[in-house]
Amino acid sequence: MKGNYYRLSAAFVVTMLLLIGLTACKEEKSDEGGDVSGVQVASPVPNTPQQVITVVVTRTPTPMVTPSLTPTLNFPAYRVAGTWYLYIRFDLNNTAIVQQLGYSANATLEVTDYGVVTGSGMLMPVPFDPACEIRSLDAEGLSFTMEGSLRPDGERILMDVAIIPTNYSAAENYEVRCPDFNGEFRTITQPNLLWPVLSQTERMNYTFDLTQASYTVTFTEDIAARTGDVIKGLLSAELISLQ
Repeated sequence: MKGNYYRLSAAFVVTMLLLIGLTACKEEKSDEGGDVSGVQVASPVPNTPQQVITVVVTRTPTPMVTPSLTPTLNFPAYRVAGTWYLYIRFDLNNTAIVQQLGYSANATLEVTDYGVVTGSGMLMPVPFDPACEIRSLDAEGLSFTMEGSLRPDGERILMDVAIIPTNYSAAENYEVRCPDFNGEFRTITQPNLLWPVLSQTERMNYTFDLTQASYTVTFTEDIAARTGDVIKGLLSAELISLQ
């Protein structure tokens, strides 16, 4: 029985020594700031500032359109503004080709209330000769544009307008059958006579009184006298403005 007592005493001493050792380890770990549970805690990560991406979009500036200023007129152009029609007839008489070579057109003019005139037309050839049969082969005639302006003349409003050929050197094509052609048609092609004649006689510009619903310009002129006999014949014309 005495032996059992010694064995119990020895076990008690060993147990106390273990408890003392564990307590010392616990205090040592507490001093070191560790986690006594045995789970490692990650060191806190410092806050990283969030990066903000800024996209700068430069807008292409819209070009500013400067409005055109309407000229101030010292007369009531609005009274005659609108669409006008111009009947034109030119005749070249006693030419070397045929007895009469006529040209006619119906032109359209636009007259604005600030005094500007624009327009266009097509002069179609109308040949005539009592001795020969003649016809034009041109489906299209001599095209032209018209430009001009308005101006006051007392109580009247006048339109000064110029005829501008689209092709000054346009050719003309005709079929001609005369008694000495053995009954056959012959084709004649030549540069037009009208534009050179109008240019040489200074008949490209005209004036109309638009305060009248219809105004007529007529004249007859010796072509040979104005062209130094280069082109012979007479030029006669009638131009009528209509609203």
